[in-house]
Amino acid sequence: MNTSRLDFESPLAVEKWGWKYHHMGIPTNKVMPGEKYLPQFKLYVSGFSTSPFGVEWMRFEDDSPVSPLIQTVPHIAFEVDDLEKELRTHSLKIITEPNKTAEGITVAMIEHNGAPVELIEFRNSGPGVPEKKNKNRVWLISGLLFGLFMFIAMEILYPLIAEHEITPKALLIGIPLWLICGLGWGYTMKIVMNKKERKNK
Repeated sequence: MNTSRLDFESPLAVEKWGWKYHHMGIPTNKVMPGEKYLPQFKLYVSGFSTSPFGVEWMRFEDDSPVSPLIQTVPHIAFEVDDLEKELRTHSLKIITEPNKTAEGITVAMIEHNGAPVELIEFRNSGPGVPEKKNKNRVWLISGLLFGLFMFIAMEILYPLIAEHEITPKALLIGIPLWLICGLGWGYTMKIVMNKKERKNK
């Protein structure tokens, strides 16, 4: 959290943690056009679906259960792949515990240096929620499949083609060897793809 950031660098949460900007919420007392009412929060929201910059206006009722900090200070929201993991990994100060705002959507609010920050996790369930790939699972599956392919190719097919003996010892050694190699390949590809995504943003 105390890492110094240079002018040209992206925030740590984006550059290193992989968070994606989603919207900025701004409290207001003014009735805005196209307001949508959220009864569970006693809150009117507007602007999100039409703003090219992701600006969302929030008008709270007097008895809204939402944290006073969120009602008075603008917040920025990030999309994350695994909300629970992010909260646990970075020891963040939680002001609103994770809760479902809709089917397949979980949010939490944290506070840093007096500023509220919203974290949002989307799951591929429920109407209107697009299917999202779990990146943590993709690289793991890809690595395991690569390791399995190499095990079959090098420990079974190659000896058969070369007319070499296939021994139980060689198979027992090959299983963990290619498993580790496969996971290493999958994780390396994950790092490479993440770097490419950041450059394309």
